[in-house]
Amino acid sequence: MSFPRLLQQLLECSTSFSTNITRSHTATRALLAARLMAAGRSVVLVGKNSEELAELKGLLQLFGPAHSNPDPAHILGQEQNNWVVLPPFPAGSHSRGAWGGRASAVLIALTDEDDTRIVLTRRALTLRFHPGQVAFPGGSLDPGETVVEAALREAHEEVGIEPAKVRVLGELPDMSLAASESLITPILGIIGIDERPRVVDEGEVDSVFLPKLTTLADPEIRYTATIPGSPYEGPAFHLEEAFVWGFTAHLLDGLLKVGGWEQTWNQSKVIEVPGDYRRERSG
Repeated sequence: MSFPRLLQQLLECSTSFSTNITRSHTATRALLAARLMAAGRSVVLVGKNSEELAELKGLLQLFGPAHSNPDPAHILGQEQNNWVVLPPFPAGSHSRGAWGGRASAVLIALTDEDDTRIVLTRRALTLRFHPGQVAFPGGSLDPGETVVEAALREAHEEVGIEPAKVRVLGELPDMSLAASESLITPILGIIGIDERPRVVDEGEVDSVFLPKLTTLADPEIRYTATIPGSPYEGPAFHLEEAFVWGFTAHLLDGLLKVGGWEQTWNQSKVIEVPGDYRRERSG
């Protein structure tokens, strides 16, 4: 498999991989800030430009106190020259990323071929959390399971990937999903070209598709996603099969960056997340 040398080097050391993801992954930076603020510490958010700072602040609102409505003025702070100082969260509150939450794992499965593809699913429309959104195969840990065991089991149950045929490369940093109150560990692995991911559990998965990483890197399909009435801004991929945004898009964006696949794209090209893809809960 012709992975870029950078990705192979990063995966040889989980600390190095985590460090590079943290530096380039806006969502991870926002999560770390939320954890510090929940621990009673002030933080300084610094963006490369006003757009990145806006994205950081929007994500911080998603990662903020789970059981209260944070004061937007408190979250947004006083902005100066693409940086802002934010005080700790109010006493007694805690960030969605800091409280622990439901432990989950997902499998970022790459195919072992020259033109690498990645396994993505569209979640069933009947699911309680994130119905209809694009995701990686995965789910909650069973008692006594490791994150790797959980990711492999869930991928087998959802899309038929055989655990024995996955070469696990490493773990990415834990990340938080606010709506489902989950702390998620992404597991990176390679599957053989003879594997045929497909819908196995129709209660969990609506469809399965395997876009090429070269397709995901195409500037023509890349956008900055927004949500009406929300400060959220983040990367998005407008594929023929589906619209990818949120947690999954942030992970794909980070993977393209550190793996050497990314092409320069116009981040000022904005698109609104389609209604069918932004429901946090069903019903």
